[in-house]
Amino acid sequence: MVGLTIVSCSEALAKSVSALVAKDTGSKLKPACATHINTDGIIKAINSVSSPHGVLVLVDGTEAAGTVKSVIEDMDNVRLCPAPLIEGARAASS
Repeated sequence: MVGLTIVSCSEALAKSVSALVAKDTGSKLKPACATHINTDGIIKAINSVSSPHGVLVLVDGTEAAGTVKSVIEDMDNVRLCPAPLIEGARAASS
């Protein structure tokens, strides 16, 4: 299963989206979350859900996307997804 990381400007929003996905999947998928201003937190979140199938990172805005792009540029098997945050997270989990 692909790992999922939610990066947001709001820690509360990231945690809420993560909880929604966990609920939708019966806790089979528990996305990691981080705020866009904490690059170490983003790396830790990605590594915590890393799998042989890769990690998909969803963000809530252009500022977060820019930070994530710079963090993942040297990471293998990690992709930034330009989907809307909540809808993308729910689609990725199904």
